Amino acid sequence: MWTLATWCFACLITACNAQLTGEQVQDVRVSVTSRRSLVIPCVGLKPDDKVSILHWYKGATIEEALNTVLIRYDSSGTGKNYTAGEKYQLRADFSLIIYPVEPTDAGRYWCHVVIENYGVQQEDPVDVTIVSPVEHVVSSCSKLVDNVCSVIESRRLILDCWATDAFLKPNLSWAFIGCSENTSQSQQWFLSNQRSIYDEDTSTYNVSQGVFLGRLELEKDETCSFQCTTTGGAIVNESSTIVNGSSSITVVVTGKGKKPNNGQDPGDNTGNDNTTPSSGLNLGFMAVIIVLAFVSLVCLIGIVYLFSRVWCSRGSTLTAEEVEMNKTKENRDEKMCLLHAESGKGNTQDIIGEMTRWQYKGKLSKKLKGTGDTLQGVTGVLPSAGGGLVIATQYGLQCFSSNFTSISIKEDSDLSQDNIISITNHPNCDLLIVGLETGGLVFVNVLTGKTKSVFPNEIDPDSQFSTSEIAVDDVGTIFAGPRNDRSIFMMETCTTYVKKFRIDINLVSLTAYGSKHVFVSNGKDTIKKYHFKRAKGGYDMLKFKNWISVYPIGNFGIKRITVHAGLLYAVNGYDTGCRILQYDVETFDILQTFCTNLCDLQGLCFFGEFKVALYETNSVKIYEKREADELDNYVLV
Repeated sequence: MWTLATWCFACLITACNAQLTGEQVQDVRVSVTSRRSLVIPCVGLKPDDKVSILHWYKGATIEEALNTVLIRYDSSGTGKNYTAGEKYQLRADFSLIIYPVEPTDAGRYWCHVVIENYGVQQEDPVDVTIVSPVEHVVSSCSKLVDNVCSVIESRRLILDCWATDAFLKPNLSWAFIGCSENTSQSQQWFLSNQRSIYDEDTSTYNVSQGVFLGRLELEKDETCSFQCTTTGGAIVNESSTIVNGSSSITVVVTGKGKKPNNGQDPGDNTGNDNTTPSSGLNLGFMAVIIVLAFVSLVCLIGIVYLFSRVWCSRGSTLTAEEVEMNKTKENRDEKMCLLHAESGKGNTQDIIGEMTRWQYKGKLSKKLKGTGDTLQGVTGVLPSAGGGLVIATQYGLQCFSSNFTSISIKEDSDLSQDNIISITNHPNCDLLIVGLETGGLVFVNVLTGKTKSVFPNEIDPDSQFSTSEIAVDDVGTIFAGPRNDRSIFMMETCTTYVKKFRIDINLVSLTAYGSKHVFVSNGKDTIKKYHFKRAKGGYDMLKFKNWISVYPIGNFGIKRITVHAGLLYAVNGYDTGCRILQYDVETFDILQTFCTNLCDLQGLCFFGEFKVALYETNSVKIYEKREADELDNYVLV
């Protein structure tokens, strides 16, 4: 990351002449460089006035300022002169010198003067406002000349523009300048959200805004230019005068060139008689090494898989109910549920992102006696171990195999009567975890259909536990919390309650990933990331990590959030459709935006190898990632 060598503060001083004679207010404007001296004149003091006593104060009102004396001067010598620190000095004309200038020096200064033979002559307020064309920092900058950052095109080029130690809070923005002549490229660039962190000690902001440049498809030596600009604003006095300081830095992206169609590097002359025979042997040796490494990796994965199955096994003997369940899964001729493809109707309903297309395949329908062919009251969708789906509806849980055959799970009274709020699966054993509106959890064995209800109040009566939203991280830790509340409960196992934590936003949607990482959405415009850390006595610390400002379209805000393959997805519905926003889970940079006409979209679920299920209140639609070509291999699912 590159850092500018210098940065400056522009200081605007507005002085109000408040003489007792009622003369018109006088304005004085002075500019200085940061870390240099700032001179604040004692306005209204005439050159021939003989000063007896002079005070410099700082404060919003004269009453408040009297408690903050910066300098006291007594010409008689009988009084005690005083200065608040080395940074404050008095010039011969009684102007106040501040050195060095800091952001915290902004404020109102008062010059209180006693003139010989006249007594108190005036108390003149001077407002100092500091506006910053602040320091720029651009990540991934390999070369900088005259505020121009040069980078080489890559498949996933993300640039962050930072403005540090800014006062007041500045605004950052990226803009597309243009490309070199005869450049044929897609001109795709996508802005992330802006984030700012306030430093109370220095009264400054650290602000960043990233840009994802997509795939520009530049030829060698072709360039495209982008510009990051920051502007700062301040209100001067009560006149609401806006003062802007701005600064910018240009980023030039250069193409790295493409290989010829035959896959050879430019300048590679395979027909040259001087080519040594050893090159072919080296290639063959490398091929053997690669094959052996691949075989070793497959064997290692197999060993790990077998060990995990033994470690979290339910035994080597299958019950009769389990055997019957497996037979049902393998029955590919069962016609209880069909996948109705609608592509022949002329409307494929594909969902297209900036780098990936989700191709519409059809929708699931549940053909059970007396219920019609629609899924009613869908509240969640999960992938099953066999490549199918588990769907939570108002009638209970419904499982679909990989060929979309409907398989009924043993019913439970807690899983009916529109009681299911959320659903998730446990990564270490064959369990589904269902969050109930009545405040409990139901653990469902997906192989046997057996259920077990757990009410954490029974485990820890002091927990006052109620749950609507649940999530499980990659190591099996369970997180749960009531909707529209600021509590999160954590359970290390299915029956071991650990602790209750407080967060700073209302919980509406919850998801987890990795080890003890949790995302919380307030359902409106904010997603926050938290991390739980273990101390000697257990998990007794929740650490806030970062947040996203979504800026939703319409009035529906954020619906479900989910994490898949290191990417965070947020659903934002509006009157005429829905957006699916894709973020990097670590940097929070926005990578893609998918737009769809599914107005009632509630959430999404990835399953199988390249499939994604989008669920509405009364339907589940299946999509499949389009086959990736050489220039579109950024795998989403």
